[in-house]
Amino acid sequence: MMPRRAWIPALATVAACAGLATDAFTRLERSWAPGPQNRRYFTELDRSLDALAHQGVRPAILDGATPELIVPSAITGANLLSRVLPLHRSDVLVGTTAGMPATIDYDGHVRLIHPRVERSGDIRALARARVLTPVPPPGQPLCIGAGETPRPFGLLVPNAQAPDHVRVLQLDFTTRLSQPASGTVTTDNGRPGPVVIKGVAIPKTQTAPLRVKPGQSGIRLIVGYGPIAALGLRLDPGSRICVRSLTVTTFRPRLPPT
Repeated sequence: MMPRRAWIPALATVAACAGLATDAFTRLERSWAPGPQNRRYFTELDRSLDALAHQGVRPAILDGATPELIVPSAITGANLLSRVLPLHRSDVLVGTTAGMPATIDYDGHVRLIHPRVERSGDIRALARARVLTPVPPPGQPLCIGAGETPRPFGLLVPNAQAPDHVRVLQLDFTTRLSQPASGTVTTDNGRPGPVVIKGVAIPKTQTAPLRVKPGQSGIRLIVGYGPIAALGLRLDPGSRICVRSLTVTTFRPRLPPT
């Protein structure tokens, strides 16, 4: 079982840096299988997913990094839940907005969550409130593509009242994507340096990979742990999304016992 002090940095970094060679994930996809040390995680994952299905509930698991014992964070990008879980189970929804928001606890338990909203709204309304850059053209959505905007997509977030919470970004697109998109989301705590939560230093900035499949109309992903004052989005070459609205929410994670 992962100790509490190891789990918090895993949430904090989400995925330490962006970018993974395609062939590295291809090798993982061909050879990956749960070993004895993490089989209990997937057993609980299956049990809780089946229990929710029996209740008529379809959870949409927030995308983010897997625990270290599932896929090491050194294999950045391949440790995303949206890459790993479908290798185990094809019917699981990860990162989409199509179901009820849920997270996976450290022990593999799927838990429905009711996040608290910190910032939410239509793109144009957020731009008028001067909390979003760049400002979209009048009557148009905010379309973001690699090299298309004069400065990165940025959003100011109100000061968090619950610093020990996980932060989640939801983007709602104008249409379903016809092509895959990828990039990174970087958050900043708005302070001179790291903050200490429960004895662990949480970095000033945290970076999470973003990965969207064709056909998705939105995405929900974990972007950081602890206080966040601003976040920015950059897309990889060839990626483009048009955003209709966005929401930043928080929830308290369930941590392992000490």
